[in-house]
Amino acid sequence: MSSAPPLPTLHAPQSDPQSETATLRTLHHFHLGDPSVERETLSINSEHLPALLSPFRDVSKIRYDYPLILFSRHSQYRDQHAEPLSSFLKEHIDSFAPSDNSARILKDNLGWLEVAIRNEIDGLEGPQQLQPLIEQASSALQQHLALSEENATSLQSDLTQMSEGIHAKDQLLPYDRYTTIHLMIHLVHGRFHARWDTFEEELKTLSRQLNQLLDVERHKQGDDAETLERSIGSNASHFNTDILSTLMPQQSATVQMPEERRKRIEQAAAILEEFEPNPIQVRFIHSGDFTGPWDKHPEHFETIVDSDPCSKAAALFDTQAEALATLFAACRIARLEVDNHYDAVVHDPWFENFGWEAFSEEELLLVPATVALESSLRLAGEGMSAFSKLLNSGRPIQILTRIKGHGNPAAAEAEPFHDFRLELGYIATAHRQCYVSQTSAARYQHLMRGFLEATEIPRTGVHLINTGMQDELILQEADPHLIGSNVQKARKQFLMDPWMVSGAALEGRVHPFFRINPKKGDTFSERMDFSVNPQAEKDWAIHPFSYRNDAGEMEHTELAFTFADYALLIPQLRNHFRQIPEGFGSEMLTPIAEYLTLSDEAAFARVPFVWTVNEENELHKVVVSRELVLASKDRLNYWHTLQELSGVRNPHAEEAVNEANLLAEAKRNSAISELNAAHETALSTLRNNATTEVMGKLAQVLMGMDLQQGFNATPAAATTTATPTTATATETATEEVTEVAAEEATPEPAIEVSEDPWIDSILCTTCNDCLAINPQMFVYNDDKQAYITDPN
Repeated sequence: MSSAPPLPTLHAPQSDPQSETATLRTLHHFHLGDPSVERETLSINSEHLPALLSPFRDVSKIRYDYPLILFSRHSQYRDQHAEPLSSFLKEHIDSFAPSDNSARILKDNLGWLEVAIRNEIDGLEGPQQLQPLIEQASSALQQHLALSEENATSLQSDLTQMSEGIHAKDQLLPYDRYTTIHLMIHLVHGRFHARWDTFEEELKTLSRQLNQLLDVERHKQGDDAETLERSIGSNASHFNTDILSTLMPQQSATVQMPEERRKRIEQAAAILEEFEPNPIQVRFIHSGDFTGPWDKHPEHFETIVDSDPCSKAAALFDTQAEALATLFAACRIARLEVDNHYDAVVHDPWFENFGWEAFSEEELLLVPATVALESSLRLAGEGMSAFSKLLNSGRPIQILTRIKGHGNPAAAEAEPFHDFRLELGYIATAHRQCYVSQTSAARYQHLMRGFLEATEIPRTGVHLINTGMQDELILQEADPHLIGSNVQKARKQFLMDPWMVSGAALEGRVHPFFRINPKKGDTFSERMDFSVNPQAEKDWAIHPFSYRNDAGEMEHTELAFTFADYALLIPQLRNHFRQIPEGFGSEMLTPIAEYLTLSDEAAFARVPFVWTVNEENELHKVVVSRELVLASKDRLNYWHTLQELSGVRNPHAEEAVNEANLLAEAKRNSAISELNAAHETALSTLRNNATTEVMGKLAQVLMGMDLQQGFNATPAAATTTATPTTATATETATEEVTEVAAEEATPEPAIEVSEDPWIDSILCTTCNDCLAINPQMFVYNDDKQAYITDPN
């Protein structure tokens, strides 16, 4: 494992108020598209990489998913279809040497072996046989290690065991211009064979059952020589069936099969027996743009050149389906006759007009695969009508088209940002019954999942694929970004690997991944898979970034990877950038991710920039043209559309959630207010009741006191009329009054109390309490209010 690359250095800004205004004016004019200032600014070249990608400048030190091992249908790993070489070697060796100490030498040198295999296929295109590559790398490893005889023998034993677990037809696929097509061929080849193996077994069974029905019918008419020969089977050569038939008793059944049914069964049986499967499993139709080494493939596929691939693919499918319609109709008739369910009134009209539209899902998938290889420029132009018609047809045809992340299919190559970008994926999504996959060969699992799903449903499928490769037309330029047909030479000069460029397109919302499968439901939440996109809930993927200042101190920040960062990787777009002078700083310089969030008024005075790192590992700012900023905003707009469709960030849902939260908060506040009001009411009632109760008890206590002993004297003993219960109640009341008085009343000056009895007659409520205490002292007047009649 190589050490991490050194951190880039950021030089401190130099403050110069005199030149700051002029420099900022120049940068601002470039941003707005003023061609007169281009000579006053420094352009960028291929050494300037997006800051977040600078650690990956040396591609040779990066381990990624390619090369891929393509497992043949005979391999023990065939269900995996494909797997990266690095992970397969480790897993395969662990399968026969699971312990840490077993195959120790081989495990310790597995990285060396992997590099040796990668070097062997460097510069090659298309699948390569894996076993010879393993054997060559194994031999090179033995020579490299120069082990003792004992260790060399042990290592060779492990290498041999590793090689024996690999099937002779397994292949190794590097990352190149046609990786997508090779993967499609590989997957179709494996699935097609599996389907037809199962179907051919059913054909044999149906054919045997139909012949048994016919044999029974012939036996009813007597055993002639032909019937006897068929019934004896392979041993018929040992008998003279002509003589034997004359010796057999001839008997005729009373109930025989109707002639019409017999002919129908004989015709179906003949079709099943005479059928020969088509060796061609997949047909590619293209307009000549995809010619390359990929079409020099084994006999199980063919290529057809046509000026209108979509229309040709539809016509070719119809021809193939018509040839199979007779076979599929015979199979259905055979099943009905074997089960004795054939009804001529119902089924005869059905089979007279039996075409591909009547095929079952299983029958449609038995039709050899038809793949249209289309140019994105043609689909967005003259081919749009045929493209749309095919998507709505329901024919299980696959359409593959390469999408350039920086380009606009509906615009000229020289002016990719002149118009808003035409999104072919969005157009395909509008055709509700087709399968749509926007993906990249750089993420082989996502690509293969789309291929497998699309070829398992009876729908048209469209696959929009980004490879990170450049056009052949610009391969003549002396630029390390470009890769030509001489891949080996180009890779040695390559600054940023196509696999890395394709991955950057995913990170920068340039080529978002999604799949739409109409078989999964009617709503986008059921149909749409948006899971692979990094930080899908955000506008841009944000990653930590570290650098060193002039003092060598490490500093940390976060950077967003935007469409403008991706554009730094595209040679044709370098004219949209200019270097900001080293050490120049201004508050008006704004990172583009932040700039895109500003209003037009706030953004007008600002200058957007992105961070780059040059070959000297120095961190720089480069200003971005207004045209590229608008293109970034357009890409962000499409990203928001996909977020809404996938439900990751749906404004309608967010608004509904906000409304629900506000309603819930209002209900909660209302409930709290009601509870507070009820609490205040209950508290007020409790206070009033407590006051009344306390005053009543206080009156009882006062009336039970011996006032002759003074206000502070101990209450006199109960009179002869007082009961023990009254005394106890008086004591309890006294305690309660004392407690309440201690809690609620504040100490007040002592009040002189008259020793004479008294009562406020005007406040009397006729409660009878005073009469119950002393009826001789208290009596009622005419108004039923008590007064003292005899104080003594």
